[in-house]
Amino acid sequence: MRHRPIGIGVQGLADTFCLLRYPFDSPEAADLNKRIFETMYFASLDASCQLAVDQGTYESYQGSPVSKGILQPDMWGVDTEELSKVSGLDWSGLRARIKM
Repeated sequence: MRHRPIGIGVQGLADTFCLLRYPFDSPEAADLNKRIFETMYFASLDASCQLAVDQGTYESYQGSPVSKGILQPDMWGVDTEELSKVSGLDWSGLRARIKM
């Protein structure tokens, strides 16, 4: 497989905001949205690592930003160490596994 594309998304986010009584444009809603998608991205990278162990890396992996340990948050100027403090997700450990 040349690439390993996936499509992920979320359903029921508006319902969740309503149940929590978060206005859609509130800081609380924005924070929850960010945390949900951070967790989904982390889990997708973690699963991709396992696929690489089981099936090998995808053809276009070498030379890609991910192969160099550059993840989407890095491209946006987001500090994953700061994310880890809030979410508890081990971004450094995941980054090390990805670069192997």
